[in-house]
Amino acid sequence: MELDDVIDQMIAERVIHRHRRKWVIGIALIIAFVVVVYFIGGWERRVGRSVEEVEAPVTLNVGRFELGIKSARIEHKKAGEYSEAETVLRVKLDVRNIDEETRAAHSLGDSVLRLVTAENELINSNGAACRGQLNYPLVYGLPAEECESEFRVPAGYDDTDVEIGVVTEEYKSSEGIGVADAPWWQEGKAIAVVQLKANEVTVK
Repeated sequence: MELDDVIDQMIAERVIHRHRRKWVIGIALIIAFVVVVYFIGGWERRVGRSVEEVEAPVTLNVGRFELGIKSARIEHKKAGEYSEAETVLRVKLDVRNIDEETRAAHSLGDSVLRLVTAENELINSNGAACRGQLNYPLVYGLPAEECESEFRVPAGYDDTDVEIGVVTEEYKSSEGIGVADAPWWQEGKAIAVVQLKANEVTVK
C-alpha cells in the first residue's frame, strides 16, 4: 500500500470516528432529555396549554370575585356495609366579592374552578361552601370569606399533584341579540392553571 493510500485511510478513519462521537453524544442528550421530562411529570398535561401556570398560594381576579387559592386535600372514604368507597378533592380558598359593575351579592359559580386531571379531563367544582353553606351569597365590599370548593373524583383518585384551571367571568352583552341588550356576567376565558400539592387523608 502506497503512502498516499495510508494517509487517505487514516483521514477517513478520523472523519468516521469524529462523526460517530457526535452521534453518540446526540443520542445521549436525547435520552437524558426524555428521562428528565418523564420524572418531572411529562408533557401530556401541557399539550395545547396557552394559559399561565402558577403555584399556590396565589390570588387571582376572576371578574366578580377575587380568589385566594391556598391548599388542597384528598379525602378517601372506605366502602362500608351499605355504602361504596368515595373520594373527594377539596380546595381551600378565600373569596371576596369585587363586583364593581352591579355591586350585588353573588355566590361563586361551579364553572370558575375546574380540576384538570392527568388525562386532561375537566371536572367542575361544586362552586364554594362558605361558613358551612354551599352557594353562600358573598356581599360586595366585605372582607374575603374562607371557603372550600369540592370536586367529585373517582374513588381511586390519588394524584397529589393537583392542577386547578381558573376561568374568569366577563360583564358584557350577548352579541347578536339586540342593540339594547343589557350586559350581564357570563363565562369568559381560562386565565390560569394553579398547581397545588395535596395532602391525602382517610375519613370515616
